Amino acid sequence: MHVGKKIRHFRVIKGWSQQHLADLIHKARPLISHIESTGKVNHDTLMSICKALKISHEMLVSASDEPAADYTFVSQEVKLLKAEIEKLTTELKLKDEIITMLKSHNKELSGRKKSK
Repeated sequence: MHVGKKIRHFRVIKGWSQQHLADLIHKARPLISHIESTGKVNHDTLMSICKALKISHEMLVSASDEPAADYTFVSQEVKLLKAEIEKLTTELKLKDEIITMLKSHNKELSGRKKSK
């Protein structure tokens, strides 16, 4: 796997668009696209990308076909994100219930005012 594909891998893991990465390193999005598709990148830009992605240079230039990602870390991050989604879903349900109760209470108050 060439350097560009590894950069894409780490960018996608972070949930970043090409534009976001480009903005972080003060470059244009088409450059990120070119790097990811061809694997051609100058040293300074590569170092900027590594800094933005918070990965070492060695993680991108290793001879391995697989990106040198810490898959345990990624797995843990996915678990944390799933837990966060579950928590947010529960919060949304509770907020919906509160809104429903407040609307009902508001209708009761309106009905009392009209009957006076």
